[in-house]
Amino acid sequence: YPMFSPSPRSMEIIKKYLKGIKKKIITITIRDSYYIKSRNSNFSEWIKFAKYLKKKYEVIFIPDAINYSLLDKKKFKDFIIADYVVWNLSLRTALYEQAFINCSIISAPAEICSMYNFNSKSLIFLIKKTYPKKYLKMCIEEWGESEIQPWMSKYHKYVYKADTFKNLKNEFDIHVKKIMN
Repeated sequence: YPMFSPSPRSMEIIKKYLKGIKKKIITITIRDSYYIKSRNSNFSEWIKFAKYLKKKYEVIFIPDAINYSLLDKKKFKDFIIADYVVWNLSLRTALYEQAFINCSIISAPAEICSMYNFNSKSLIFLIKKTYPKKYLKMCIEEWGESEIQPWMSKYHKYVYKADTFKNLKNEFDIHVKKIMN
């Protein structure tokens, strides 16, 4: 499968941007689209999860470019917002590579830049009921209903559960144990 990689210049920019961060980095990519709103991130649950992570990790949010404005910075007040990467896939991919784990509800940019990159680690939530049954059936027939798909490394995982705090925390803790072993 084709993989997506950042340019050397993008890696240089991101490494400089992250200089001084001492903790392991967790990115959280937010989906907030006008299109099929039922697939959007459960924002309040992601914030709760980020607060839980903040004790041990540096949390960096990547907002959805389509609906993001500078006024939204208040929503993320206690966290770093990497809004400069939303329109640049190479920079986004470089940030994902530098992170310990990338977390998201399934979205095109997160999937392209993280799941199609063997140098990153991802935990992507996919809520089945938000997808057409015919589409899901085709996907399952083609690739199976597995947390790990043929194009993914062992450090990428799909989670077929809602993005609630309980699910986010439990799946994250399981994924960290897998990565650390």
